[in-house]
This record gives sequence, structure tokens and C-alpha cells, in this order.
Amino acid sequence: MSIPTLPTEVIILIISYLPRAHIIRLLTVNRHWHNVISAQLYRTLCIHSLREQYEYRNLFNETRRRRQRQQQQLQQRERQKHSSDQENHQQQPQLTMSGGADTCSHYQVNLAVNSNNSGGGGNNGFYSTENYGQYVRELDLSVPYSGKDITDALFYDLALDCPNLETLNLYNCHKVTTNAVKRALSKCKKIRFLYLSMATSIDARCLQEAVPHQLHTLNIFGIPHFFFRYRPAALLTSLKSLKAGQWLDRQTIDLMNGLEHVSLDGMHPEHISQLIQCNKHLRSVRLVRCQLHPPLLGHLMTQKHLTALELHRCKLIHDHHYQQHRQQEEEGGQENIGDIHHGRDDNDGMSLVHFPRYQFMQRLEFKYMIIPSIQRIVEQCSDRLVSFIAPYNISDTVLDTLSTNCPRLKRLSLVTRSNGTGSHINSTNANNDTATMDNNDSGGNTNRMSNTGSGDGSHFSLDCLQRTLHSLTSTLVYLELSIQPSAIVEQVLLQWPNPNLQILILRLRVSILLLQNLPSLYPALRVLYIASTEPATETEIDQYLLGQDKLQHLEALMLYDRRDSANRDYLALKNHYDYWSLRKEIW
Repeated sequence: MSIPTLPTEVIILIISYLPRAHIIRLLTVNRHWHNVISAQLYRTLCIHSLREQYEYRNLFNETRRRRQRQQQQLQQRERQKHSSDQENHQQQPQLTMSGGADTCSHYQVNLAVNSNNSGGGGNNGFYSTENYGQYVRELDLSVPYSGKDITDALFYDLALDCPNLETLNLYNCHKVTTNAVKRALSKCKKIRFLYLSMATSIDARCLQEAVPHQLHTLNIFGIPHFFFRYRPAALLTSLKSLKAGQWLDRQTIDLMNGLEHVSLDGMHPEHISQLIQCNKHLRSVRLVRCQLHPPLLGHLMTQKHLTALELHRCKLIHDHHYQQHRQQEEEGGQENIGDIHHGRDDNDGMSLVHFPRYQFMQRLEFKYMIIPSIQRIVEQCSDRLVSFIAPYNISDTVLDTLSTNCPRLKRLSLVTRSNGTGSHINSTNANNDTATMDNNDSGGNTNRMSNTGSGDGSHFSLDCLQRTLHSLTSTLVYLELSIQPSAIVEQVLLQWPNPNLQILILRLRVSILLLQNLPSLYPALRVLYIASTEPATETEIDQYLLGQDKLQHLEALMLYDRRDSANRDYLALKNHYDYWSLRKEIW
């Protein structure tokens, strides 16, 4: 019975609904199915264990041997041609015959040795004549696993068998050197996305083999001196995304004039200003632990295409501090500039409020910061906003405005800063129970979460938090809360079931009651973080979260007060969380 031929698009759609074990069986349908499915199965090569590392290396071994045989045959033909040319110039026939015989004998020995070596003698494992390496488009060596040891030899063996490679991630592969990456890039001419975060043995010399007009993404986070001694010889005209930290010199910045996405960590404000000036079409800017002086913010406000602004742990140097700051730098003195909340509201307004792109923002983040004019900023946001990380100083008015102006929010983070004892409820009856909370709507005492004593001005009610969450139930998939007292916040969560929520970060103490109800409240959870729990045994907690028919979609879990465990399932989920939490640095 002949099997009808299906279009490639239909086959891809079919296998998108099947688990990997079932997809592998479809490799034997016919040659067309085999080619389509192989291209999907081996498009991404991601190693998760020593066993996978061994199996992938063995799988590509046949490709490697075939390549070596082809190279040897080519060398043989070149030598034969060279020998033939020499024969034509020889004047003595006897010498020609002798030389020819010796040459032929030499080739026969080489071919015999190569034939024996390529026969797989002594090697164990699965080998295939199919060139699976040609299907690989992404080589991901970033996942941590027990016994991981990525060396130059292993990396080069894998990369050399993937001539069509487009994406390479070497996160934390600190044993991989510049020469190995340089050799790999000389063979993989289609590389467009290069992620080298924390690969500290690599520098900019590896880019000498990259194709300047096609490199799209470069991540050198955690390699502060990547460009310290070396820089690309040509303009990186196609580079659209750059993630770097601490150091970029002016000459290197001048080579990048087409960036659209930048993420900079701890970089000097003047270098940030120059980078922003050289790139007029930035769409997203992420600054972590950076100092923001007025000239930098002025250049940032000239960007006409910005849709994402992320400021994490940044310091704002106001006009009345700027000259003092420059003088301290010139004299080599220690910087003593206050955090962003030390500035006055009017100065902050001149630098942040008048930014003309807030209505077009899709991501707006002020993580671990205080923005006195946050109310006026949120008033300018629109329904385009899908991700919002609030500053410390959040209020009822800000939350109400946010839920009204931005009804499509998918990610929300609310974190209040503690002052040693933590944020607390500021009310006439701070220890009211759930019944008192329910009476708040009738005009009685209103429980309000505040952070008195810390100077951040955060002050918002639980009723407002409840209103905000309920208004975003249909869209919210990511929620992060760090608010005290946790018992009151739990009452809000227990009354807010959300079948769409996938990521829940609770930086607070969680009761057994909430643990028991998490699977029914949020059945779609993929990532869960809990700072601490009420006293309970590991077995009980595992039963609440990991038991049968509990959180069936959970991929990553972190219980911060439970670092070690004998439960292998929990340890695997914890390792996945560690990797997930670093995704912005890795990718």
C-alpha cells in the first residue's frame, strides 16, 4: 500500500502535537518523512547530561569519519597529480618508474591504515551513515549538568559536524578557548547568534572568523575584557542585539551603528551615552547597576523607536550632583552619589516623566529602584504595555491607573523594600484577621501595605491589590510578589484562582494552607519560587506540590529555605529553576 505524499508544512503540523518518542517512530514512513522529521528533531542540539554528550558525539562520528575520508581522497588526488607532473619532467625512465612505484606503495599503505581506522574498530555506541549534523541550526551547551566538562576538543568535534549552524551558546564554558571558537567559526559560516556569556577564556579574536555582515546577536555578559586588547577589523553592520558588561571602549562602540537591542551591566555612563548616540534605532534598552546622568538620559530620550525600557538597580545622578560627580572622577576620588530616590521629585520629573515614548512601551521595568514620579509615568502608558516591574514606591493610585490603562498586562512584579523588620500593614488594627479584611469594603478600617521607615513612600491597600489581580485574570501569566505581612497577602491569593498563571514568584513566607491549594488555584504553573514555608516535613511539602495529579506542568521549582534534599525530582526542578532564573544573562 503506497503512502500518500503530504506537504512538508502538514508533516510539521502533525509532529507538533506528538511527543518525541512517537515522532521518532515516524522516521521510517518514507524518505520524505525521514528528511522532514530529521530536520525538526535535530534542529536544536542541546546537551543535558554526560550520557547525551557521549551519544551525540558518537552519532556524529560517522559524519566525521566520512569527512576525513573525503579529505584524504582529495589529498591523494592532489599528490597523484603532483607526482604525475614530476614524472613528465624526469629525464631518466628508471628513476621515474622507481619514484612512481614508491609513491603508489606509499598511498596503498595510507589507504589501508585509513580504512582500518574508519572501520570503527574499538569504538562503542550508535553510528549512522545519515549526516544528522547537516540539520543542526542551534548548538546549545549552556545547560548545567553533573560532570559537565566542555573542552576545546568536544566543542570542536560537535561544531565541525554542523556546517549549517546559526546559533551557538557557550554559557559558562570557561574551558573553551578563543582558538577553538575561531576554528569553529571558520567552518560554520552561517553563524548569526553568538552567546558567550561567562565563557571567560574567549576574547574578541574569535570574531575574526565571523562574517561581519551576518552576525545578528552577540552576548558577552560576564566577559568584561572581551574587547580589551582586540576588536573586530570591520564594522559589525548587521549586529542588532548586544549584551555586555562593564567595559566597551570608544573604538569598539564606533563599529556598532545598527543596534536595536542593548543590555549593559555596570558600564560607564559616558560609554553608554556614546553607544546610544551611535545607534538611532534602538527598540529596547536594559541597564543594570549603571549610573544615569543627565546627558545620558537626554540621549536616551531622543530614541524614536524605543518600546522597552528596563532599569535595574540603577542610580540617577541629578543636575545638582552631576558637576560634583565629574569633579570626583577627575580627582580620582570615591563616588558618593545617592540612589535614585535621593533626588527631588522635580529633578526626576525632568529626566524621566517627559520621555515621549511611554505610550508605545511594551516593557517598563524599574526593578529595586524608587521613582518619585511613577504616577505620572504610568498615566502615560497604554494598552501596549505587557510587562511592568514596579518600583519600591507603589501606591493605590498607581495600581488603579495601571490596571485601567494597561488591561493587557502579562507580567507584573510588586516588591516593597524592607527596613530590617520588613514591610508591614499600616492600619489601626494591624493584626486583623480575614474577617476584618472582608469588612474593609463597608468603609471600616482599611488594611494598607506600607514600608514606613525605609523612605520609599510605598503605601497601597490589599483591596487595591485584589482589584488589580482580578482585573488582569484573563491576561496575567507572570506574577511576582514580595509584600509583608505574608498572611494578609495569602488571603488575596486564595481568593484569586487563575487557570492562566504560569510563573509565580513569592518572596515571602507561605502557609501550609496556600501550599495545599496551589495546584487547584494555579493548575498551569510551570515555574514556582517560594522564599520560605511554615514548619513541615519534606515529605508533606512534596506531597502538596509534586504528588500525583498536583502541578502537572511544573518545570522549575525553588524552595529557598530548602537548598538540599534527597528527593531527586525536587533537585531536578531546582536545577531547572537555577537555569531559568539566569535566562536573561544566558540568552
